[in-house]
Amino acid sequence: MHYSSSGQPPKNVKEKEDPTTANANKMLEEGKQTFRFETFGDEAYWTDALQLNKAIAGEKNGGVGTGLSCEVLR
Repeated sequence: MHYSSSGQPPKNVKEKEDPTTANANKMLEEGKQTFRFETFGDEAYWTDALQLNKAIAGEKNGGVGTGLSCEVLR
């Protein structure tokens, strides 16, 4: 493949992704999904031990303390 003076392939030329790059990209996407949605069994720690769910809910919603709010204080 011919590259321009900037070291990049011309924009009008489609480059076929090699298997190693394709696999790396696939693994990155899988990793993003894992770390966004997998809890790794930590639910019991956050809810049972720390009772974080009650702190987030706040006293008005059956929890403890002031809780979290989306309201902006001015």
